[in-house]
Amino acid sequence: MEKEYLEDYLAKEEKEIKRFLDDLLRVDSHSSYPDKSRFHKLKEPIGMADTYNSIWAQIPLFGSLIIPIRPEPEDIFYKSYGIEKRDFEGLIDFCKDTGKVQFTINGNPKLFEGLDYLDTLFEELHSPLVFNIPLRYQIEAEKLNNYQIEFETLINLQSQTGTNCIDYLNFVVKNSGIRYDLEELLFENLRYYAFFKEYGYNEIIEKFEYLSLFDSEKAMILLARFGELIVDTNRNSLKSDYVFSLKSVAELSSCINRPDLIENNKIHEIGKFLLNKLTFMPESFDACKDVISRYDQQDLYKVSTSLHKGINESDIDLIFKKNIEFSEILENVWNDAKLERRIEGLRYGIPISTALIGTLAAGHVGGIGGFLSGIGINVAPEIIAVNQDSIAEKLAKKIVPNHLVNIFDFKKKYNIEMQ
Repeated sequence: MEKEYLEDYLAKEEKEIKRFLDDLLRVDSHSSYPDKSRFHKLKEPIGMADTYNSIWAQIPLFGSLIIPIRPEPEDIFYKSYGIEKRDFEGLIDFCKDTGKVQFTINGNPKLFEGLDYLDTLFEELHSPLVFNIPLRYQIEAEKLNNYQIEFETLINLQSQTGTNCIDYLNFVVKNSGIRYDLEELLFENLRYYAFFKEYGYNEIIEKFEYLSLFDSEKAMILLARFGELIVDTNRNSLKSDYVFSLKSVAELSSCINRPDLIENNKIHEIGKFLLNKLTFMPESFDACKDVISRYDQQDLYKVSTSLHKGINESDIDLIFKKNIEFSEILENVWNDAKLERRIEGLRYGIPISTALIGTLAAGHVGGIGGFLSGIGINVAPEIIAVNQDSIAEKLAKKIVPNHLVNIFDFKKKYNIEMQ
């Protein structure tokens, strides 16, 4: 891909983003970036993929799964996404034909110069960018400036391990293989820090400050994992569901020194009926498509869409009703699959749990403890109020909505004998 083409691509996307931001605070605004029309045959429910784990297990659970694509050299790309070249080509065709998968550009388009194997994403699919609502739209300028000073002070403190957070981020930049630079990583983590400060996640801030003095690596892991779980899941206006790995939750538990939380599976909010529910672990593209056909027959997507609607509208009765139905479908499809030998490349099941995140999850749902309290974080009441003095109510709803996170235990496999 030529530099001039990518510069023009970026300029067009920035124009669309500006249109969205200009429209953001209008009372009757329903605009989004990216607009849903940018995708090919987009279907509810929409999921946002965890691209560091098997996408084959994630695709079947959503009407459309959005896969963010990073600017990586081709050999590293296939390894990091766990697919082969022919799979990627097949996924692009699958996107065009069914809309079951979608793609976004995760990084400045100019970073994709020379990555010709990704040309189709730009030239044919016209994939939108991964986009974060700028901090200036969420936080007053004076407060944001203070947060930035605090953050820069903390990340430059030398910890007892002899390093600081800047050292750790430099290590990540040099060893990740992704075309990101230190400035981008710093801004991403500043965004996490400022969000937690503004919205009253005081205990997360306190733990980050403490770890900055004693273990800079754990400090940055804690900030990144909570950022992915809480901040990133609020960054798009498509109201997507998210996939989060149990490994990431385990890393959080390690940072806050609470390994018992993972051992006892205290990580669910509305997952009471789904905790450790087995779902499929397809090991190939063909097996993934076979699983999709089974879910289609069970109306999984209709139930999941209704569940998501209940979450957005804080409808507790609908949440529990649809959660039970969702659980029953997984149970039925899994039991049917064990009795047949039709699926090649499907020999394992993996547990899945669901968690409700957002303003509703700051308290309790039907008497079940919140997700954050389940991993040892007490949530301040300010989150429910969403700091209405410092941000318009309508924008607050866009930034801190209720949403569903699907937690997969990608590593914990169960042998299943196909009869």
